[in-house]
Amino acid sequence: MVHDGPPVPGSGTYRVHIMHRGTGKWYEMQDLHVAEVLPQMITLSETLLQVWAVNKSIPNPYFVDKLKNAQGMETTGSEHNANFTSST
Repeated sequence: MVHDGPPVPGSGTYRVHIMHRGTGKWYEMQDLHVAEVLPQMITLSETLLQVWAVNKSIPNPYFVDKLKNAQGMETTGSEHNANFTSST
């Protein structure tokens, strides 16, 4: 969301840039006017608000490493407990 105009409450206009996920095309909407825009034009505006979507099909290496470490710690802990109980 982009605000055009003076930074005074009740003045100026708002524009929204939206990407169509099916086509990858960007659109600019202001009131009832919709126009296709180049992706390079999106970065030229100072945004007031940004909304993002999570892409879960791309693995997050930080999360995967933490998950492996947590699973490794659980395995190590259970093996340690098994060895401890068998020796008593």
